[in-house]
Parts: sequence; structure tokens; C-alpha cells
Amino acid sequence: MCSSLTTYHSATANNGIFSSLNFTGKNIRCQNNILFINSRNFGNYGADIYLDLGMEFEEITADEAKDILDEMHTRGYVHQALYMFDAGAGLFVMCNCDDDVCSCVKGVRLTGTGIGKGPEICNQDPAKCLGIEKCGKCLERCPFGVNKADGDTVIFDQSKCMRCELCVTTCEGGARQPEIREDYEYEHIMSKVLLLAGKYGYERMVPYER
Repeated sequence: MCSSLTTYHSATANNGIFSSLNFTGKNIRCQNNILFINSRNFGNYGADIYLDLGMEFEEITADEAKDILDEMHTRGYVHQALYMFDAGAGLFVMCNCDDDVCSCVKGVRLTGTGIGKGPEICNQDPAKCLGIEKCGKCLERCPFGVNKADGDTVIFDQSKCMRCELCVTTCEGGARQPEIREDYEYEHIMSKVLLLAGKYGYERMVPYER
């Protein structure tokens, strides 16, 4: 159980850095970023950025944060947990990203690097695939080029799968299923809360069991 608070914003490309990238006027669908407090070094780093820039935020519960993630997933946005390991800090924000403009997603498509894969990997059961004519949702939903059309068949390249599971939750035949990657390692107990924290509100760490 985590107490929580999130920033709540919908970005557009009418000004700032995005206008210089020729995205002016485009609605950027990366929104409802969820900020975290981490006990190492940076503390309220994520919250400080938003407050210093004068961006709006709204206090929510942990359950509301989960609902936001579910809604963004339904819309086809990619969840990204952003870390600062090189700076000695941990997770500070979770984005819900529009693959049309997200530099991280674009980087993966161009170079194959830039985002760490999640703990699960997607498997496909060809016998359950309904084909493109009856379904084809995976071709529409995947932002990483995992799926390719071959007639009415979908060719699935598991090596490119980043575990966003956008295909898993919409596959009408149930052909896509996630499973834990064999090479995945994680801490079973982590301390984290959703932000705001410290001088802005809740200064406590809550044990979270995966």
C-alpha cells in the first residue's frame, strides 16, 4: 500500500523544445506523469522539476495512479519508468508516452537501444492467432516493430519485444502471453512511494513487495 501523488499534465507541441523539432501544433499524448520519491541522493527531484517549471499537478491515491496507467495502456501509450542510476539515484518518474514523438521509443526503433526491457517477454502461440483479417491488433498497437504482416499471418520477432504488452491485452485470440524473462533479476523488496514527498507533503518511505 502506497500513499501517492502525481503530476497531471497534457503536453502540446505549441512551444518550447517541441516547436524546434517540427512538432508544432501536434497534440503530444505523453501525459499524466507519475512522480516517485527515492531515498537516495535526489529525494524530491521529480517533484522539484515540475514545481520549478510551474507545471500543474494533482494529488491522487495509489489506486488512482494504477487507474491512470490502465487507461493510458488502453489508449496505446507506452509506460516508461525513468531512472537515474548513473547519478546514483533511482526511479523518479513514470511517463505514458506517445510513440510518434517520444525520443526513447524512436531511439529503440532506430538503434535497438535506449530503453531497458521489462521483466516479462511476450510469447506467441501461432495456433491461436486469428490472422490479420479477423484481428491484426498487434500490428496496430506495437510501437517497436515486433510484428510484420505476411499475407494474413503475423510474423513475430521476439528479439525486438520490449514488454509493453500492448499486443497482449488486445489479442482477440489470446495468442500473446507474457512470461518472466530467464535473464531478469530484481529485488523482491523495494522502498518507494508515489510523489509528492518531503517539504511538499509526505516524507515517508513505504515498503513495497513485488
